Amino acid sequence: MLNYSARAARALGFLKRHYNDVEIYVEDTANRNMWLRLLETILPDRVRLSSVNVLGGRNKVLTACKLDQGADGRRRLYIIDGDFDFLHGAKKPKLRNLYRLNAYCVENIILRPESVVEVGFNNCTDSSKDLIARRIDFDDAIRPHENLLRSLFVIYATVEKLALGLTTVGYSVHRVMTKREGQLLLDPLKLKQRIRSLLKDAVLRVGVRVFSTARREVGARATGLSLDQMISGKAYLLPIIWYRLRTLSDCSIQIEQFKVQLASRFRAEYEPWLARRIRKVCAG
Repeated sequence: MLNYSARAARALGFLKRHYNDVEIYVEDTANRNMWLRLLETILPDRVRLSSVNVLGGRNKVLTACKLDQGADGRRRLYIIDGDFDFLHGAKKPKLRNLYRLNAYCVENIILRPESVVEVGFNNCTDSSKDLIARRIDFDDAIRPHENLLRSLFVIYATVEKLALGLTTVGYSVHRVMTKREGQLLLDPLKLKQRIRSLLKDAVLRVGVRVFSTARREVGARATGLSLDQMISGKAYLLPIIWYRLRTLSDCSIQIEQFKVQLASRFRAEYEPWLARRIRKVCAG
C-alpha cells in the first residue's frame, strides 16, 4: 500500500474530488475497505465516497490535520483512534475537522455479537446461527478474563506514559492463549505471567516508587471506562473472537475480510457521536 506523507494528504483529497463529495482521512495502515464499508452505513443519501485516505499512524493524521486548518469550503474529517487517551486522561487535540473515536480503535466499534453471527453465517456452509452464537460466545470468551485484561492494559498505558520503550499492544494476544478442546482460549495463567513479567521489566527501568505512582494514576482513570475504551479491539478483542469463529470447520474467513464484513454491518447507535459528526461534515 502507498504511504503518503502528512503534507501530501490535502493534495490526495484534491485528486479524488471527482468521486468523493467528502474527504475522510484515517489513522490506519491497511484495510481501507473496512473504513469505506463502515462510513457507507452512516453517510447521508446522495453523498459520494469511493475512497478513504489511509494515512498511517496517529502522528501523521494529526500533522496532516494541523496543516489543513483553513476554512476553504472543503468537506473533510480526520479521524484518530482513542488509543490510551482515556487511560491517560488526555483531551482530544483542539483541531478543526478532527474526530477522536470514543473507543480504543475502530475495531472496537465494529465488533458486535449480532454482527459476528451474521458474518459467520454468511461465511459458513453448514453451521447454523445458533451454533455460531454458541461458539463465539462473548461472555465466555472475554468476560471471565475482563479484570485481567483491564489490569494488563493499565500497565500497558503506564508503560506508554513513562515512555519505557517496552512492548505493549504489540505483544500478540496469541501468546496469552491456549488451545483446549479444539479452541484457542484466553489463558488466565499466561495473562498473569505477562503482567508479572512486564511489571518486573518496568520496575527495573524506573524503580518501584515511580512506576507504582504512575500506575495508580492510570488505574484511577480506568474506573468507569468501558472495555472498548480500554482494551485494543485490533490487537486483542477482535482476534479472540475471530479465533473462535475459525474453529468451525466450514468457516475459513481471513481476519481482514472479517473486519470488512463487520464494518458493513455497523450501525449509528454503535458510536452515535461519529455518525452525527459525519452527517454534520457532509452538510457543509
